[in-house]
Amino acid sequence: DPGYRLVARARDCGIKVSPIPGPSSPIALVSVSGLPSDRVLFLGFLPRKSKALVEELNSWHNIKASIVFLESALRVKKTLSLVSNVYPDSIVAIGRELTKKFEEIVVLPIEKAMKWLESKESLKGEFTLMVDPRKKQEAFFFDEGKFREKVLSLLSKKVSTRDIVREHFNNLGLKKSEVYKMVQKVIDSLDKN
Repeated sequence: DPGYRLVARARDCGIKVSPIPGPSSPIALVSVSGLPSDRVLFLGFLPRKSKALVEELNSWHNIKASIVFLESALRVKKTLSLVSNVYPDSIVAIGRELTKKFEEIVVLPIEKAMKWLESKESLKGEFTLMVDPRKKQEAFFFDEGKFREKVLSLLSKKVSTRDIVREHFNNLGLKKSEVYKMVQKVIDSLDKN
């Protein structure tokens, strides 16, 4: 579903994106998070005991998916703090009271998300969280200008198209064939000049 790229671009431009009310808060958050939704794992509530929770968080290293889970207002700060310890470069979407009158949705690097939670006088309501445990550049927004500059730089160093796609842009959350077409478009624009 390419929708997450559109949502990410809208959020990047400061446009508010809200979900349509429905029965599932995880799906609602995924639809408006702007985080990669090509592979999503829903976990429900995470374990309560610290040791079991840390084991769960460490298991995400091998999943290569965005993780969605539920959390209570009483535990959300502690849980996010532990997520931050294991995935300090992650991006997190926090949904509170989704599709209800006092809905709040933020999508931030995890450090800023924790500060946002700390800034709240009181935390009430239902929380749904989505974490992309991959690094920031793997999770966030595509910048066409920077992509073009990087491709041109690599081409000037005589790096093959195949190696450009495989070694430098394998983390965009796109299929290799899509990235190849984007690189080829940059090459074709050189031929026209």
